[in-house]
Amino acid sequence: MRLVPASGKAAGLAVDKSIVRISVGSVVEYEQHGAPLVGVVTAEKKGKWAVQNVKGAQLDLAPDRLYLLPGGPVVDGRPEEVSSSQARSSFLERLDSQIAKVADGINLEELWNLLNGEKSEASSKELAELALGENSLVNHAAIRRALLADTVFFKRSKVNFSLRPEDLVEELKAKRDLELKAARERESLRDALVQRILQSSSEIPLPENVLLVEEFAAFGKSAPNSKEALALVEEVEQKTRIAATGNPQERAFHLLVKASHFHPEEDLNFLRLGRPRVFHANVMAEIQKLLNDIPLEVGDRVDLRDLDTFTIDGAQTKDRDDALSLEQTENGWRVGIHISDITPWLNASVLLEHQARTRATSIYTPDYNIPMLPENLSEEFFSLLPGQDRLAISFFAHFDQKGEITRREVARSILRIHTHMSYPEADAVLFGEKPGDRFEQTLAKLWEISLIRERIRLDKGALQFSQREMYAKLHADGHITLEEALEDTPGHKLIGEMMILANETAALFAESQGLPMVFRAQEPPDTNLEDHGLDIPEGPARDFYRRSLLKRSAISPSPGIHSGLGLDCYVQVTSPIRRYVDLVNERQLIHYLETGQALLSASDMEGIIEMVRKGLDEASLIQRERNRFWLLKYLEQQKSEILHGVIMKTDGPKPLVELDEIFLLSAFHPSGTKDPEVLRARRGQRVRLRVEQLFPRKDNLVLRELADGDGQ
Repeated sequence: MRLVPASGKAAGLAVDKSIVRISVGSVVEYEQHGAPLVGVVTAEKKGKWAVQNVKGAQLDLAPDRLYLLPGGPVVDGRPEEVSSSQARSSFLERLDSQIAKVADGINLEELWNLLNGEKSEASSKELAELALGENSLVNHAAIRRALLADTVFFKRSKVNFSLRPEDLVEELKAKRDLELKAARERESLRDALVQRILQSSSEIPLPENVLLVEEFAAFGKSAPNSKEALALVEEVEQKTRIAATGNPQERAFHLLVKASHFHPEEDLNFLRLGRPRVFHANVMAEIQKLLNDIPLEVGDRVDLRDLDTFTIDGAQTKDRDDALSLEQTENGWRVGIHISDITPWLNASVLLEHQARTRATSIYTPDYNIPMLPENLSEEFFSLLPGQDRLAISFFAHFDQKGEITRREVARSILRIHTHMSYPEADAVLFGEKPGDRFEQTLAKLWEISLIRERIRLDKGALQFSQREMYAKLHADGHITLEEALEDTPGHKLIGEMMILANETAALFAESQGLPMVFRAQEPPDTNLEDHGLDIPEGPARDFYRRSLLKRSAISPSPGIHSGLGLDCYVQVTSPIRRYVDLVNERQLIHYLETGQALLSASDMEGIIEMVRKGLDEASLIQRERNRFWLLKYLEQQKSEILHGVIMKTDGPKPLVELDEIFLLSAFHPSGTKDPEVLRARRGQRVRLRVEQLFPRKDNLVLRELADGDGQ
């Protein structure tokens, strides 16, 4: 018996009297949304067939949508079981279950291997007989169901099925395997999230593909696999009975909070900018290999391990890359600034180098840090820790009794830190609060030298502005307090001046040897700043205005005057653990000291400047916005309704005010006239402001000025 579609036509086959046609009682198949459904024909209606499907639905279908299954029409002498609608439903349910069971057991790859090279095309009847032994109703429908769902081995060719070419099969198998793997990984992620939520446990590990939901929480519909992520979010919500509130993006965020993967105040900027917060396993494995394979060797370095060296850093600083020393000489003093030399390990690792270049700089925020280099390097192996031998590049400045520099030196060295102090400890020594401290005389002399150096720079036009900054400090109980950035304490100023001295020494050395470096320069302002802003009350608003008159600093491979620092040339080399440009400059100096040749050309430096620009901009944005977020959270915690501040700027879309207590610049709605000249005259004026809206997560702070007498 030959089979043809309901239309009575088959490619290459002549229609004859032996062909079985559809009639009432025939068991047929049709496709809905790409999937086959079985049914029984119950009547003929004006050129269409009435069909009852496996779901019990009655449909009128055109003949060309139906495929007649073998077994003959169940009309003459049909079993009683299909004579009623209920009986037909029971029959079709049993039939569909049998078809599904047989279809699941069919191995299409074996069938394809059996036919490959023998035939290019086969009918459903031939394939049913070959795969299952006979062309029964169930077997025929099962082989068709398996073939119609197949995307690898066979392709429907009108009423028959053709074999796909061998090379295409291999390609499709690889694609299918990847899809199956991805599906398993999605199921694993779904199950892990469900368990975390139901068990309120963060101990259950989440697979790496949690990034799927993270990116959806960060980007919403713009996420790379947003539909897939939303489907997964909906599945987890259903299984955990989480109330779905908010838009899909917010739901994804709250789901990850419920799963203890995100903090309620999680920062998503690192995801939006594509900046990784962790280092992948392959990077960490390479680091271990580097530490094992590259020994810390003295070689021809200057051995300074007996020199009394010490570090001064913030109490929370863990990556210590600079140290100081002071020696009395016959004619005065030799100041040493020693910078951790990390170049042997970075030069040997393409992976580590790529990480440093991409990140460009470390990021420090109130709730997390994103280091440029992994912590086991930046905070341990590269860090200048007491009692540990470390490679360094040392910058020496010889001072006479008057504080004049008589000679400078740059050397590759090895040293051992003797002592570490925090800024408060150094301040206590300088203020005489720790008499008898063995560093008292050393720090006092360095402080004296730093004041002389500062005076020399100021005399050459260096600029100093007081800029107030406040940082949020987070406590374990969720409470937020504030800490002011104290940049002008003796300890901070001493270290700052010593770092400027080292960077200047590096720049002068590079200039004298014709070495390209990433130099920093700033042209002097076109006017005397002291003559401007006199109509603004003295204080932060006047300083803010004068800073706006400064020319932007620039970086280039060639030296230039840095008017802001009062120096003839300047580079940054004192933070190679934290800044990639410093690492590049250190690498150039180290290579020159070793070989007498430059490692990097001016064009190389230009390329590096372009490469790191994106990373530096991203880091600046993350750091600025995260600090702002926590300052706004502080205001939210304080339930502040009335704020005070100073008007700083009035020539933008909205005037800006610097808020007391948190020193944050924010736009505000002024009371009274908005005439530009009137507002301009108000710079430096103190104002009272009502908080009308405050949503830290959306960086939304709406302030309206209170007129005199309001808000009392």
